Amino acid sequence: MAATTSGACSSAARHYAAAVVAESLRRQVESAGSALSAAAGTAPEIDLAALVERAAASISGCAWRLEQLRGEA
Repeated sequence: MAATTSGACSSAARHYAAAVVAESLRRQVESAGSALSAAAGTAPEIDLAALVERAAASISGCAWRLEQLRGEA
């Protein structure tokens, strides 16, 4: 990570970045859940698996970034 922190402690910057990414993860999960619920009753079955795969890939990527920021990986 190569961000400039204007004198802030790098661990604090990492903590704040993790909080932002954590909130993004929660929004992505909520959005995916809403999209899947809406699609479940109306979308062609052939499209449902692709929708789930795209949502899962996006959420997994965000979760991976959060793990990296928190040092859990």
